[in-house]
Amino acid sequence: MARSTGSVSLALAITGQPADQSAYIGGTALFTVATFGAAPVFYQWQQDGIQFTNGGNISGATTATLRIANVTANDAALYSVIVSNGRQFRHQRFMRSLR
Repeated sequence: MARSTGSVSLALAITGQPADQSAYIGGTALFTVATFGAAPVFYQWQQDGIQFTNGGNISGATTATLRIANVTANDAALYSVIVSNGRQFRHQRFMRSLR
């Protein structure tokens, strides 16, 4: 059950979902999720259900914004993000694909 302080709820919520991205080969794609709730908030981005790690053309794998640089045809996939604040978590399958 979410705690509240006065009228301020500390429940974790996803308040903004990432938009579909179109990127040219060699371009950059950014996915951003917005959240509300008690800090700290942790993020884990996934591609086709596999967790990203930072490195190569990937940065922001554990932040609110995932950056994919030097996009290739292999980056056309389904994306999701897991959001947690240590007390609650949200696994949001956004099914956003690069086109």
